[in-house]
Amino acid sequence: MPKSKNTILFLLNPLCDHVHTMTSDNGKEFVRLETIVDVLNADFYFAHSYTSWVRGLNGNINALILQYFIKGCYFTAITQKEIQTVMDKLNNRS
Repeated sequence: MPKSKNTILFLLNPLCDHVHTMTSDNGKEFVRLETIVDVLNADFYFAHSYTSWVRGLNGNINALILQYFIKGCYFTAITQKEIQTVMDKLNNRS
């Protein structure tokens, strides 16, 4: 699998019609975010350093995802159908 920016594009490109915004920390994997933004045609936001409260939604979503895919599982072993099922369940909760 490609590294860094290429990995992000490799994983998200099939979903580009559904990716409208992205938020990340200030990690080195987003150094060349212009390419990611251009290819995905998405708005990109950085979380502010040392302000974890701005990333509450991120932590909440991660916790919800961990209900379906346990910590330590290999995401390369998860099928697109499984991912779609979890996305549908999370996006259509009442």
